[in-house]
Amino acid sequence: ADRADGGALPEITAGTAIAPSVFEARWVACAAHSRELRATARAMPVQEAVEGALAQLGMVCIAAGAVGGTHKAYYAAEIGGAGARGDGEELLMLELVLVDETAGPGPGPGAGDAAGPQGGGGGGRVSATATFRCAHAPWLRPLSERFATALTYIVGGDFVDAP
Repeated sequence: ADRADGGALPEITAGTAIAPSVFEARWVACAAHSRELRATARAMPVQEAVEGALAQLGMVCIAAGAVGGTHKAYYAAEIGGAGARGDGEELLMLELVLVDETAGPGPGPGAGDAAGPQGGGGGGRVSATATFRCAHAPWLRPLSERFATALTYIVGGDFVDAP
């Protein structure tokens, strides 16, 4: 894949393992290089489908959990290949927050039809926020777009830059 400026994008290395404390420190350190995308979907996606689809693209879930109708998950992928140090120091990080705006009593996030990425429950509304961070600013937009395309399919809503 190429960037808009003609340079090659680095490869994403599958299977990155990183301790949550290391992820948190790098997340804070990369605050200046952040991109927030938002989408609205009709149903809460099945969390296993989200995690599995991102894993196929090289992102590993660092931590995830739900409280009420809000599900948060943190992912990381090692950036390798040409132009990267390849020492595990370059990461693309993602915080994915899904809020079921119609949450009430009953099954929590992830409940639904396991046959597809979107959960069940008709007529609902889910707000999704995907925040990407990367220490190397020129890679942030093109790499986040690569993952945003997958998230659009998984979540069932088009991710666009936050206002």
